[in-house]
Amino acid sequence: MNNEEKAGFAEKSLPAYEADDGPLTAEDIARIRETARPMLPRGKILGTRSISAPWQTTTTNKHRIMQLTLSPGPRLIRCDWEYDKSRGEGAYVDRDVTEDASRYLFDTIALDPGITLRDIFLLLDINPLLQEVYARDWAKEFLAEMMSGNATAAPSIEYDPKGIEYLELYQIWNQDSFIGELQPIHRLDFHGVGFVLREDVVREGRVDYRAGERIKWGVSFSSPLEMLHLPVRLNPEVILCEDNADSVNHGKEIGRMLNPGVTLGQVIQGVLWELSFHGSPASRDEESAMLKSLTDEVRSGEGVTHRSVDLFSGYKATLVSCFVDTAGYSPDNLYDALQGIGDHDNAEAVLQQKLGSNIRLKPQFSDMTF
Repeated sequence: MNNEEKAGFAEKSLPAYEADDGPLTAEDIARIRETARPMLPRGKILGTRSISAPWQTTTTNKHRIMQLTLSPGPRLIRCDWEYDKSRGEGAYVDRDVTEDASRYLFDTIALDPGITLRDIFLLLDINPLLQEVYARDWAKEFLAEMMSGNATAAPSIEYDPKGIEYLELYQIWNQDSFIGELQPIHRLDFHGVGFVLREDVVREGRVDYRAGERIKWGVSFSSPLEMLHLPVRLNPEVILCEDNADSVNHGKEIGRMLNPGVTLGQVIQGVLWELSFHGSPASRDEESAMLKSLTDEVRSGEGVTHRSVDLFSGYKATLVSCFVDTAGYSPDNLYDALQGIGDHDNAEAVLQQKLGSNIRLKPQFSDMTF
């Protein structure tokens, strides 16, 4: 079909619409803006900047400009587009909305490099409504703990192979790759990130971490008082992990992507969710004391311990019931062989290849994948 035929086809097939009055003029837009003004965010104007297109990238900012920025103090700055009808042009306007943070929980946010855990708790203190929103995460109780601490100068952050250099909000999404379904992805994870190691970390003759790596530290048993001075960073990278329990890759990383569009509400919840993992500060301390007591019993030889392989011995033994002939292999041997079978490989064929042709599964299992 040539261009002339295409034009004729479009004229015959597409519906005809009555012509409108043309594009909106600057005056039309100004009137719309004036009508909407009472519903727009409120706050003190801190400055303006002209940007031709907010979605354009630069060498220093490779992501879309965020609606909010949290700076030390804390100061929560909202960026809005404002049209000046007298000048016939628009600009982005910065407003301080720190005292109205509860209105912006669903707006995307960027964290200033100088932000610390103290700033996030002070934002809760300035906004009592936020404390109610996050009551299920013990916001009031953790804020009270933070406020009860002695106001001392922030300690310097110096290299320590067992120390934390900064706190990180990061993203792990679980995806069932068989059906392409993502599990709920709104909650951020939160942990401490250690310093770049200057030498290997060796424990019981084994290298746990190599020089140049960073140790990731859990913080659910830590009081925020110990970490108020630490920077908080937001990692836009998403780690995708296999969610299908039948997959050989279950729980393992299967891909990565970027998701810089994180909201203020996610940031606050991510921090409080992890800190309140064991409940209130009092519950956290009780759980911590109990675990330390159990650890002391084990180290002293008074505690009763079990080998991990023994805990799964019953499960491994049931594998034998799936076979007509195990060719003399033990449950441990069969279990280890099964772990290496691909998601879509025929189990019996792979087992025969690994363990020998005498291995035979029962008929109801012979055509299955594992």
